[in-house]
Amino acid sequence: MPIVTTRIDLGEIGYDDWFAVMRLNVRARTYDDFLSQDRDQFWRGFSEIVQGWNFTDEDGQPLPLPRDGLGPRDLPIDLLNTLVLRYVEAMNSSAAIPKARDKRFAAISPTSAAHQNGAQG
Repeated sequence: MPIVTTRIDLGEIGYDDWFAVMRLNVRARTYDDFLSQDRDQFWRGFSEIVQGWNFTDEDGQPLPLPRDGLGPRDLPIDLLNTLVLRYVEAMNSSAAIPKARDKRFAAISPTSAAHQNGAQG
């Protein structure tokens, strides 16, 4: 199975040039864990979703990925909250069904339907 990802850029909250790559086509149980109110379940799901990032600590040293040992309280809260919000937005967008643009699927009003069927209106 291919791994489908999204890149979440964090410059808008003051982390210029920082980004995370997060997996979109996760298993349902992983997404359920990610959405959980239980911190451990959330972190388990988050750890499977995060595929990579370029985050560093105050000394410029790379931060490990969650699956490589970063703990649930080791990221700044603004960074974590933005990652969660942007990921959920990306997930919702990826799951949206595009609107049909084919004329066969155009909405038909009751008046136009009656006209097409030969009825007097």
